[in-house]
Amino acid sequence: MLVASKLHLLRYFFVLTVLFTGAASYAQYSGNIQGFVVDPSGAAVTGATVILRNVDTAVENLSKTGDSANYRFSSLPPGNYVVLAEAGGFKKTQVSFTLSTGQTQGIDIHMSVASASTEIAVTSEAAALDVDENRIEGTLSAATVRDLPSAVSKEICNSGSIS
Repeated sequence: MLVASKLHLLRYFFVLTVLFTGAASYAQYSGNIQGFVVDPSGAAVTGATVILRNVDTAVENLSKTGDSANYRFSSLPPGNYVVLAEAGGFKKTQVSFTLSTGQTQGIDIHMSVASASTEIAVTSEAAALDVDENRIEGTLSAATVRDLPSAVSKEICNSGSIS
């Protein structure tokens, strides 16, 4: 009976420990960030890549905006963050902020149109040239030699250069 009582107390203690540690860990990671990605006219920028970086830990989360151009990151630890948005035809835009426990930050990202510029980098190396050698080499097949005029083909055949 004493063993059953101790086992019952041990189970009760285990359940309380799990409940309290679960509540404590939820309280530590209850911050959220959400917002919209828009162009200079306020129109939605769909398909934008949104990267959330925790400056303190360097942990990154990635999201893409949908048809309504919204994004959301949930259950975040408090700390300093940078949210970065990228989309074709727009400049990369970033916003820095501090997130507190239990806080939901609403951060809309206003993207600027990228300037029209093209950068082309061409790199190549010239082929090595041997300036001491001035002969041209090549291999002729037997059929090519046969088709040559007779005086030339006899000279080549006698030199033993047919492959």
